Amino acid sequence: MKITMVKKIMPDGSPCPKCQGVLDLLQDRGLLDKIDLMLEASPKDPDGEGMKLVKKLRIKRAPFFVVEKDDGTEKVYDSVLRMLKELFPADTADQ
Repeated sequence: MKITMVKKIMPDGSPCPKCQGVLDLLQDRGLLDKIDLMLEASPKDPDGEGMKLVKKLRIKRAPFFVVEKDDGTEKVYDSVLRMLKELFPADTADQ
């Protein structure tokens, strides 16, 4: 399984506060190392990999996660809690 996180960069170049909160949550739960690839979606870089994924998937919320399973199927999550509950139930059961 491969997990890609796409986080938003604000027009002024600062990180998205919600995205930073999600990173903090993953860090606090010891799950940040489960993210294989982290991309930035920045309006200043419309041709960047993060923005390409935003456009391809037509995602309106950040951050979001693209999970590629071993069988090649993909699932997109726009909720970190939903993703954690489905993919890592043992790590989130008591939280």
